[in-house]
Amino acid sequence: MEKLKKILFFGGNIEGYFSLRTLLSLGESLCGIVVPPKQNHWNSLMSDLAEEYNIPFYRFDINTVEKKMIESFKSDLILISSYPHIFPQEIINIPHLGCVNIHAAILPEYQGKHSLVWAVIEGETEFGVTLHYIDKGIDTGDIIGIKKIKMSNSNINEIHISLIPLVCSLIEENLEGIKNKTIKRTTQSKGTHWKPRVPEDSKIDWSLSSDKINDFIRALAPPWPSAFTYYKGNKIEIISAYSSPINSIGGYGVVQEKERGLVISTSEGVIIANRFRFNGRIVNSSELDIEVGDKFD
Repeated sequence: MEKLKKILFFGGNIEGYFSLRTLLSLGESLCGIVVPPKQNHWNSLMSDLAEEYNIPFYRFDINTVEKKMIESFKSDLILISSYPHIFPQEIINIPHLGCVNIHAAILPEYQGKHSLVWAVIEGETEFGVTLHYIDKGIDTGDIIGIKKIKMSNSNINEIHISLIPLVCSLIEENLEGIKNKTIKRTTQSKGTHWKPRVPEDSKIDWSLSSDKINDFIRALAPPWPSAFTYYKGNKIEIISAYSSPINSIGGYGVVQEKERGLVISTSEGVIIANRFRFNGRIVNSSELDIEVGDKFD
């Protein structure tokens, strides 16, 4: 199989690591590996792979380097997987085979940053990975392939892990067509662009139904900024919970019971929360000084 002379890889987090592993297992020639400046476990593992395979390794935000630096790699293709920074058009135009991105959500329905988080919040039961060309928009370029999986009531970390085989398969099945320019490209129909999330977006709205709040908590599982609430001015993150259709009494956010965790009223059903982060510690409900009848803000 003919190999590309040079692929410049940009990656981050778990999807980036396994995308890189797949490229290396295929014997592709990488002229550089770039991760974002912020250190994390997966980026460190990619640094180890770069050292093992003697590939130049860099940490930078693509928007902080000059065009001539990227040109100096003389890459044929740029492949991106979970790299968090937006590429300027002058960089997109450099490789003659284009820039291809692995997006951890289904396009065009979930365009934008934190799209998988939004999909879980919206109560989706089908998740997926999209391989697409990048253009001047955000996740709006032509689609190369999509792979999907059905999952329900899983938290975002479990979904991320389940998507990894789909990421690897998309690369394995489509890279040759990208290289020889025979790949079928599908123009995206009008999509939905979801806004980037900020920490204050993670506050729980107890006036929602228990199912909606459960989806919200599942979408914000650690190590991501977790769903939180306030009790007497103190911030409490809810790490683990589930919804129940039993009658909700006492008003939104009121603790109805504490024998099996904190049973908290919503607009429809209750949330039963059993693990929390409070004052930097993971605790269970018995370790919180909260009684039946108390109310979360």
